[in-house]
Amino acid sequence: MNADTLERPSRTTKGSADLASEEASSVEVLITQEEFVQRLGEFGHAELVDGKIKPMSLNNYSHGITLANLCSELRDYVRKHKLGFVLGGDVGIQVTADKPTTRGADVVFISHERMAQVTSKVFLDVAPELVVEVISPGNEWNDVFEKINQYFEMGTQLIWIVEPMFKQVRVFTSPRITTVVASDTNDTLTGGEVLPGFAVLVAELFDSGL
Repeated sequence: MNADTLERPSRTTKGSADLASEEASSVEVLITQEEFVQRLGEFGHAELVDGKIKPMSLNNYSHGITLANLCSELRDYVRKHKLGFVLGGDVGIQVTADKPTTRGADVVFISHERMAQVTSKVFLDVAPELVVEVISPGNEWNDVFEKINQYFEMGTQLIWIVEPMFKQVRVFTSPRITTVVASDTNDTLTGGEVLPGFAVLVAELFDSGL
């Protein structure tokens, strides 16, 4: 068979429908708060950020120890003084309405007054007074600071960023005002104006009991 008899590969021309389909598949689909609530089972452990699903990683056991200690201290104090509710376990908080965003917080304190204003049956759509985030290896600081800004913008008054690796807590009373209390200097973490009278040694938050 000579070169003149070889068949050239046929060229396929994509129609407009095929091109439109490819273009549509490359566009990221945004979802609303309502869709996020309705399809929670599909997304697994995730947040909604600007209409996009953001998967969340599993936490290590040091995170779990610190979280349990902190929840226990807060719950006992809040129950004793009948101040409201302490919620734990990546509580969903709807932080913005214009760009659908639901964040997960490790622990929150919300007063009776604010809880009475909540209209959602699934997530908090009213700012809790206190938000606590326990840092784990999967966290990115850019994302943590973005969450801090979002919580304050919606009306949160106090944020604790707990760092088990360094055995310290960053206390934010605004996005730009922070102090650090640490275990190695025998510091005490207090509730400030949000939880007057609450106090716990920072070292006790990281005590594994071993």
